[in-house]
Amino acid sequence: MPLQSSVRALKKPPRLDDEVRFLRSWIEKPLHVGAVMPSSKLLARTMAQYVDVESEGPVIELGPGTGAITNALIEHGIDQKRLVLVEYNPGFCALLRDRYPQAKVVQGDAYKLRDTLWNVLGAPATAVVSVRRNCRSSCRAASRPSRAAPWNGTSAS
Repeated sequence: MPLQSSVRALKKPPRLDDEVRFLRSWIEKPLHVGAVMPSSKLLARTMAQYVDVESEGPVIELGPGTGAITNALIEHGIDQKRLVLVEYNPGFCALLRDRYPQAKVVQGDAYKLRDTLWNVLGAPATAVVSVRRNCRSSCRAASRPSRAAPWNGTSAS
């Protein structure tokens, strides 16, 4: 039995690892992390079901962290190539690039979304997914092209 316990301890589920990453980030820089733990699977699935799978435009996720909602979007049928993941934390960006290699991962500030995405999107966003509050103005900015700096579809990932 002791051998089984130690083997089980070595095989930590990814969810636990993600929770530890979030907590560590929050302890190190509490004002830079939007959440202490990843979104629950139920919340992620609920949010994903509102995104239209049939549309063709990009789907922007603000603050994806370790990818709980990203994963739900993919399970819902959203192609990874349509995903634009805007994350502030460089460690989470690296993790997201490994987990979702076909998505565009943009290290940037969701509160300055127009500046963050000005050269990333080739078309207006189909959806902006976020558990953050008060993203109304940023979400509106992402859903229409900028007059000052039109999006040209170049990737900043």
